[in-house]
Amino acid sequence: MTASEFRRMALSLPEVTEASHMGHPDFRVANKIFATLSYPNDRFGVVMLSPQDQDLIVKDHPKTFAPVAGGWGKSGATTVVLRGASKRAVAIALEAAWRKRATHVSVLKTRPTAVSAESHIAAIANEEKRNDAKTLVALMRSVTKQEPRMWGPSIVGFGSYHYKYTSGHEGDSALAGFAARGRELVVYIAPDFEGRDALLTKLGKHKTGKVCVYIRRLANVDLKVLETLVARSVADTKRRYPQPKDGAR
Repeated sequence: MTASEFRRMALSLPEVTEASHMGHPDFRVANKIFATLSYPNDRFGVVMLSPQDQDLIVKDHPKTFAPVAGGWGKSGATTVVLRGASKRAVAIALEAAWRKRATHVSVLKTRPTAVSAESHIAAIANEEKRNDAKTLVALMRSVTKQEPRMWGPSIVGFGSYHYKYTSGHEGDSALAGFAARGRELVVYIAPDFEGRDALLTKLGKHKTGKVCVYIRRLANVDLKVLETLVARSVADTKRRYPQPKDGAR
């Protein structure tokens, strides 16, 4: 991994601009910094992760990722030793940092890619997680009646819809999706729909964020409840963003 590759990956994410802060190049979305280069020196980059994402990636890549010293690191700022860091790990970290800052952008609004979802899942090293990912593919295919495709480097998405906010900002996103991150699976659901909280209490062992459900193993959760969560999330998204009849996505 080189600084040029780090820069190119950061700038490939939606609505990202490059600026500088305290003499270091930085990368921003909505004028919020989510990554920097050359801090503390030219050998490093920094990604502004959530503490949970930081914990996952540091555990998986302890030789190339580490919390920044002090309070900044405790809040999720994470150094990347560029030399030796895998491109896939850096791409996942940059995307996670971007999502944390891009609050005005749909969490699944990373662009579709030509990479096949099947090859992405086949590359998951842990057999249990790989099998869990295949189970999620079957579940989301059943709910959406769509085939999986990659959105960005790590999100397996199903279907798509077009959204437009009152601010005028618009774009396309996946109706449903998940990612295998570190030791956990992340299932993306809408932030607010009827019955969401009640279903989550019945789901089983998990953690939640605004639009993320973190699951260590599918064996720890009720798959019927998870399927209902995904189905209601998809239905709510379709209700909020109805598509033209002649432009079904």
